[in-house]
Amino acid sequence: MKKLSQKISIVAFLLLSFNFLSAQAPHKMSYQAVVRNSSFTLVVNSPIGMKVSILQGSATGTPVYVETQTATTNGNGLVTLQIGGGTVVSGSMATINWAAGPFFIKTETDPAGGVTYSIANTTQLLSVPYAEFAGNSATTAGNCFECHVHDKSSLGNTYAGSLAQKRTDNANSMPFSAHATGETAFGEGTNSGCAGCHADQGFSWRVANKLQPTYTGTAPGPYTYAFNVDASASSAMTALPGHIGCFTCHKGNPQDSFALVTTDSVKMMFYSMPGKEKYVNLTQDKKSSNICIMCHQSRPISQNTTSGDGSAVDYPALAANLTGIFYDSTKTASTGNKVSLSSSTVGHYGWPGNVLAGKGFGPIEIPGAPTAYTNSAHTTVAACADCHMASPKIVSGVPVGGHTFTAAGNYNGCNTTTCHGTSGVLSATSVKVTTAVNGQKAKLDQLAGLLKSKGQYMMYIDTTFDVDGVTRKNLWYKFTTLHFNGNINIGSAAGQFVVNTATPAAGLYKFPTLTNGQFAAMQAFSVCIREFSGGIHNTQYTNALLSNAIWYLTNNPIQ
Repeated sequence: MKKLSQKISIVAFLLLSFNFLSAQAPHKMSYQAVVRNSSFTLVVNSPIGMKVSILQGSATGTPVYVETQTATTNGNGLVTLQIGGGTVVSGSMATINWAAGPFFIKTETDPAGGVTYSIANTTQLLSVPYAEFAGNSATTAGNCFECHVHDKSSLGNTYAGSLAQKRTDNANSMPFSAHATGETAFGEGTNSGCAGCHADQGFSWRVANKLQPTYTGTAPGPYTYAFNVDASASSAMTALPGHIGCFTCHKGNPQDSFALVTTDSVKMMFYSMPGKEKYVNLTQDKKSSNICIMCHQSRPISQNTTSGDGSAVDYPALAANLTGIFYDSTKTASTGNKVSLSSSTVGHYGWPGNVLAGKGFGPIEIPGAPTAYTNSAHTTVAACADCHMASPKIVSGVPVGGHTFTAAGNYNGCNTTTCHGTSGVLSATSVKVTTAVNGQKAKLDQLAGLLKSKGQYMMYIDTTFDVDGVTRKNLWYKFTTLHFNGNINIGSAAGQFVVNTATPAAGLYKFPTLTNGQFAAMQAFSVCIREFSGGIHNTQYTNALLSNAIWYLTNNPIQ
């Protein structure tokens, strides 16, 4: 049986594309979905059949409009429909009284292109369709981007886009964002410990209930890390999670002017042990960056509960004892190693927030190192939106800026004359960009050479694909010459390392003992790859992390 996975949150896409310009305009909703089989493999360039129902009152309520359509997925598995433009089975879009909600949209799909509908999904329509009701009452006019023009651009009506979607309203950049494509929602969005960032329902529940990352337990432990949203937040969290959409981050009532759902200070997951908590509060741009850092930060590294107490690794304590043993190759978790070393013992992928927050929020800062740990002006002056939501444009045929959140090739949001040259125009070839990126890459390459004995201690994938060679791209390949991905090279493939006391099998190596300082250097390597900007986020800080890691390993090589 095949499954239908939404391209983006239905609610979000209706916000972008509901047509309610006037009472005479066609009453249609744009809908997109990605079709995948039971192995989550895309169903591409194939006809599918769909039945769409708008239900009133509840998810099992009365159908007020039903239609059928036949469409074809594109090379990305994407199908695009205009709900209201199909073969009407019953009802009329024009006569729906949107004030008499709630309403739900139910889709039934036949991946074979017929009318044997085997896949069903129902999602509540929140505030968006009611904008049509308000528009008919003369309290609002046009679609959202008639007023909220941040994403207005001159893409041109003939633009087809990288997903073969025509941008006839010149406005919709959100569908091209990683938030909207929702690849990480398929697995992580169904996990209560991950859904707080990876699913619309999870993040919304987290904000509404002010959920904070927490370690529970009292000295001497054991401690348990918890950051789980309520599994009852949405049935979709255990079936088909909603991708991040407009109402994940924005309030949905017109009187709120689509304000952010929160701009509160952010508790850092990495520092959530009782008595050792740290909070970030970036005040620039009305604290808008705080909502980004809620998710774009690293989760903690925890001790095991055998020889350790389950608490978060205390980085300041490690820095105060650089010669102490972080990992002993002669021991296991049951015989003395408090941290169970694995390929992912480098923190979570989300390092940008820690790096932008700057000194004290990243990995171990080596005391006495020659390069001072300082922050670039971005930490106190720039907001995430300055670069990641600059006015949209097309770069190599793909929208960037706006709600794509893509800064690469579109640096016109950070063109201050005092920082980035007298012309006030910053581009991918500007000295400020190339110096930061090339300088950090050179330092990462140099540090990689020190993280090598018999084989590379850190994992590198010399293609754009991850270790399975099929599905998961090495998103970080461009930041180093050998295309490291930031993971520790621990595994069962030839050339990798093992972390047990037995003699390794042929072709494998035994991972060496690490001091706290050596682990600090290894951690700096991972962070500066996975902060994902090539050093632009906080150039001075990441330069110090790498320079001091190189200095330390040069004087204290891993044996």
